[in-house]
Amino acid sequence: IDGGPDYACYPAWTPGGGLVYASGRQAGTAAQTAAAPEASGTGLRLWTAGQTRVLTQGGWRDYTPSVSPDGAAVTYASTRGNTGNSAALWRLPLAAGGEAACMLPLDGGSVGATQPSLSPDGRLLLWTQQRGVWDNWRLYAAPAGRLTEGLALTPASMSAYAPRWSPDGRLIAFTGFRAGDPGWGLYIQDVRSGALARLETGPGNARSPCWSPDGRELVFENNRTGVYKLYRARLRITPAPLPPDVPAAAAQT
Repeated sequence: IDGGPDYACYPAWTPGGGLVYASGRQAGTAAQTAAAPEASGTGLRLWTAGQTRVLTQGGWRDYTPSVSPDGAAVTYASTRGNTGNSAALWRLPLAAGGEAACMLPLDGGSVGATQPSLSPDGRLLLWTQQRGVWDNWRLYAAPAGRLTEGLALTPASMSAYAPRWSPDGRLIAFTGFRAGDPGWGLYIQDVRSGALARLETGPGNARSPCWSPDGRELVFENNRTGVYKLYRARLRITPAPLPPDVPAAAAQT
């Protein structure tokens, strides 16, 4: 797909079978990169049927793209216009001539947002955000067009990143760690109730979950052998019982 001299990473499928991905290079050492930012930027590319189109480019980093279910736009993290190493969330229409717009402005040391993930119906956006040097990375969600209204989904005491929607939009799988955990692991969160459950994935650290198209399995990375390899696990999810003061009819609305 991309055999040029630059590195390529963070692939995201479009509904039509194309790929949006990040591509760039680093010009030598960190000092050399700072002195020549234009030569060290990371931009987005769109690959379709063997043809590649440049979507963004400049002396900044655009990465972790997420394509909308209708294929009309891509949401991504970017350091464009930011100071230090912080990142904000941007949106770009994929039609030729589309202009990028910042949807969640964040700037400052150890502050930023990355890894956006659009819900299957395109209404909600998940992302990972850090609010300061002493804060954990946490999951946030908001209506796709109003990211400044984002609410935290995971507690401040928990580290969480790499969120992925289940195909039916009911569940979120992500990488997480809470005090007492034996290591990094996979968590499932119910979108409506906020309930969390850590999955049993065996020894080693587990991370980067990816749903199967039918929502019954997860593929993930695990380092139980000493190096990270890919594993798959079938899910058996039992809904939690309703609290006694919540009528069943209300829970179905």
